[in-house]
Amino acid sequence: MKLVSRMIVTMACVAVSGAMLDGCRATAPAPAPPPVPVEEPPPRAEAPATEWDLALAFLEALKARDAGAMQKLLIDEKTFREVVYPTMKYYDPSRPHVADFNWTFIRTNTLSGVQKVLARHGGLEAELLDILPLGKVEERKGYKLLPDMDLKLRTKAGQELILDVLGSMVDAGDGLKLMGFRD
Repeated sequence: MKLVSRMIVTMACVAVSGAMLDGCRATAPAPAPPPVPVEEPPPRAEAPATEWDLALAFLEALKARDAGAMQKLLIDEKTFREVVYPTMKYYDPSRPHVADFNWTFIRTNTLSGVQKVLARHGGLEAELLDILPLGKVEERKGYKLLPDMDLKLRTKAGQELILDVLGSMVDAGDGLKLMGFRD
């Protein structure tokens, strides 16, 4: 009974003061933890203008093992929600939770893709020889969807190879953004 009454008094004091309590004496609230930085893509104006520019930016990030630089090549939430999502077959403006789910799914997969690409190919130094699109450009309302692409490269040792990790790209008229990376 004594324990229950102390809990009631403590809970009542918390409810009244809103501060952290020692018994019923108010103490200073604990300091808030510092905010966790989230790497968000830059404004679209900074996006590469061509597939070649995007491929070169990707290779520089890959060489430097720079996850942040790779993330900046990815589509941002605003472009996804305002430009891409409304053209998808399951788009329904009366169900905003579907957009939330799709953005979360895409973002989780693209961030995971960055880590996979870096684990497999991070540090690769290679010259870009060619871009090999794996399909045709699709004209959609408000943007173009460019197909996945392979990169034909030459390593410092002179070996030619095909790197098959870049997914489709969105061109909304202000630069290219990757939708993600292929496994």
